[in-house]
Amino acid sequence: MAFTDRLANRGSISTETGYDIDYSLRFDNLFNYPNADPGPADDWTRRDTANNAGFRSDVSTKDSGNGQKWVMSFWHKRGASWAERGGGAADRNYQAIMGGNNSARGSWIGFGSASGTEDAFILSLKQSDQSVDFITNAQYRDYAAWYHFFIKLDTTQNTSTDRLQLWVNGVRVTSWNAYPTIAEDGEQMHFWADGVRQQLGRAYYGYGTVPCTGYLAAFYWLHNDTTGSGDATITDTSGYVATTFGEFNDDGIWIPKDPSDDITFGDQAYHLDFANSSDFGNDVGGVGNHFADSSLNTHNQCTDTPTNNFATLNPNKAGSDNSSTQDLYSHGNCGVVRNAGAYKQLPNSTIAIPKTMKTYCEFKFGGTDSSFGIASFQTDSGQYGVVGSDTTYDLSWGCYIYPDASYYGFWHQNSHTSVDTSGGTIYMLAVDQTAGKVWFGADGTWYSSGNPATGANAQFTNVSTTADLFIACNAGATAVLVNFGNPPFALSSGNADGSGYGNFEHAPPSGFLSLCTKNIKAYE
Repeated sequence: MAFTDRLANRGSISTETGYDIDYSLRFDNLFNYPNADPGPADDWTRRDTANNAGFRSDVSTKDSGNGQKWVMSFWHKRGASWAERGGGAADRNYQAIMGGNNSARGSWIGFGSASGTEDAFILSLKQSDQSVDFITNAQYRDYAAWYHFFIKLDTTQNTSTDRLQLWVNGVRVTSWNAYPTIAEDGEQMHFWADGVRQQLGRAYYGYGTVPCTGYLAAFYWLHNDTTGSGDATITDTSGYVATTFGEFNDDGIWIPKDPSDDITFGDQAYHLDFANSSDFGNDVGGVGNHFADSSLNTHNQCTDTPTNNFATLNPNKAGSDNSSTQDLYSHGNCGVVRNAGAYKQLPNSTIAIPKTMKTYCEFKFGGTDSSFGIASFQTDSGQYGVVGSDTTYDLSWGCYIYPDASYYGFWHQNSHTSVDTSGGTIYMLAVDQTAGKVWFGADGTWYSSGNPATGANAQFTNVSTTADLFIACNAGATAVLVNFGNPPFALSSGNADGSGYGNFEHAPPSGFLSLCTKNIKAYE
């Protein structure tokens, strides 16, 4: 896995090439997401529109092979949600990364279920009017990691298992739950066939019930082009391999590399880097195959990337059973609606708080009767540490906001302190585990006259300096949005931490940093 947080080696990353990916695009997709803020029902970006104002693939004139060869390369960090499809556990993580359709035929790639098993990677493609569905045996369940997917389609290959290749983090997938045979020299192969409309962040047009809630970065789609007309270049994708786009570093971790000197762009090819927050669909490949945005806002642009991985909430911790009361995640795992009955497994950060790094983050709640703080998730009883619902755990320190925000309070073990308040909008958390201190605040003011920058008036001064602690939160059945540095809500201002990373409503206290791998690396 690429850049997965590992407690024994947190944030151990290296980029020998000096190549950074600066931006990603987060798809929020809030189907049936209660008390959400902000609340677009569906966000995605597409190429071509219903009135043909955009671009359509036209392989009959651009590729003498008639749609026989294409490659796709992209980085993806998974989001998770209970699929709003009316299904059971087998449908829980049905999510589309990309879709394409022409006439009544649609294709998509993403995650779904193989024989009731969640999180398999699926390529549901069309060859002319024939369906070919490829499903991996592997299950991609690491929500802390950035995955690199390289897909190569070449129907001219003599060996049937070479006609579609999938490489994940530099390793070819050879174990398949389903691997149908593509006809040798087959033509009109989606996503490179006459009239195909391509969309990112959802399945094909009109099939909106398979959304995406994760992140995309460095998205390339390249195809054979034998004419090279206009701004395009004559291209043969046969030589493109996974190592065109990535490489293993000295630690054996797959990292991105700049492919610009090794690739060319055919007539319908594109490269999306998501660097333009007012035009996410801007094609920077040079041909001009731009996408149109739908319900995307500036906060959909993130600096959570394969070369600087930020913390999110971890769906593998909270409500991890397959029941109908599963916690509902969105906003790229920076938002969650809690299952009110699942008190023993709270949403917590994918990355532990570094013991030598001061950490800052923000919270926004869709309702009150909520809480946030820090907790250990390693207990002798096997239960998870709890923020706000069970005060018997020694390793949790938190702040709770009662109904109507009429008062707030603090707890650790069995000790509670309540204070009258008019409530807040955006709540703040600052942790200095080296000093054993934690502060809580709202709307730019720290409670108890605290001053994290000077270390004064911490709410608690007995935070464990040795336990692995995580940022955690709770709220009845309303939404919690957590800003680890990539805000899942609109900001009225913007403030980076002292290293220049993250984007917050309020300025992080001096010396307090966002929870991301570049900051962690500096403190290793």
